[in-house]
Amino acid sequence: MRGRFAWLGAAVLLMAVGGLATVATQDTWLDGYGIIAYFLVPLAFIPMAAGAIASPRANRFVESAFTAPVERSNWLAAKVLVLLTLAGAYYLAYTYHVGLPLLLGKFLIWTVGILVASVAVGTLIGVLFTGRSIAAPAATGVGVLLAYAGLVPLQELMVAQGNGATRTGHLALASPVVLLKNALGFTLVAGSIPATTTLT
Repeated sequence: MRGRFAWLGAAVLLMAVGGLATVATQDTWLDGYGIIAYFLVPLAFIPMAAGAIASPRANRFVESAFTAPVERSNWLAAKVLVLLTLAGAYYLAYTYHVGLPLLLGKFLIWTVGILVASVAVGTLIGVLFTGRSIAAPAATGVGVLLAYAGLVPLQELMVAQGNGATRTGHLALASPVVLLKNALGFTLVAGSIPATTTLT
């Protein structure tokens, strides 16, 4: 990883996200910053995890790994631990940078769940796709990312309009991001949600 300047790339990415979040959210700084840094970017771990898991198979590195005295399950577990470590590093970097204001308390708890769910979903996508290219798992990861991100405001608006119990309202609960947000009982788009929403 050092040979590929991975840590330098990670540092540049963190700085870019911080700059974008700060500049793009001047009017409602804390809310907007939280949405970008603690919601959208953690979802990006879905395509990243899918690509990381699918990449060794695509470049045929996995064949040499599996001829070594290493169990396949141990190799996969090590890859998942690396992804979780990167997710933890991202979380700690932004928690330390922003501090722990009371308003972001639920965001910070939500982000942990998003990161774990993103790594899990991305790992599943990476394992399911076989082939000599990581384009398919990465694209699928981006698609899942967009779906999960889009279901959050959709579900809030449907609940606010009294349509949360419809079939489409139930479909929005397929996103673990929505379920975690409901459990914590806060909103991003709507002004308020019924107290019973947390029971979902």
